[in-house]
Amino acid sequence: MEKNDEIICFVSFILLIYLSYLGCSFFRYDSGGETLILQNQKALPFSFLVKETQSDFPKRKLVNYKVVNKFLFKRKLEIYITSKRVSSGMTKISFDISYLSSKEVKNLKISLDKVMKENSQYQDALNV
Repeated sequence: MEKNDEIICFVSFILLIYLSYLGCSFFRYDSGGETLILQNQKALPFSFLVKETQSDFPKRKLVNYKVVNKFLFKRKLEIYITSKRVSSGMTKISFDISYLSSKEVKNLKISLDKVMKENSQYQDALNV
């Protein structure tokens, strides 16, 4: 092998590891109806660092969410929902959103804020 071939192989390997680190490249979000559907899917078959996640739950269970920026442009969406299965009463679910553009993340936040506002109005109506 020539020196250039070795460099190309090394750079390709590093790039594949970085893409694997960023997580799932397909993210699906659906807020139509009474449930929220969030799903991550792998695009690269060798993505050993990536965990596919799928979750659907009633909108009323959404308590909070957070977009977390991590090291080297990795971004995660952390969803907090109420759950009777755990002693704390709340479960955290994480989704990789590194591949979403800033506009898509902004739209996702707007939609989740809308759901949380509806939930708080519903809770206020119950408490009155």
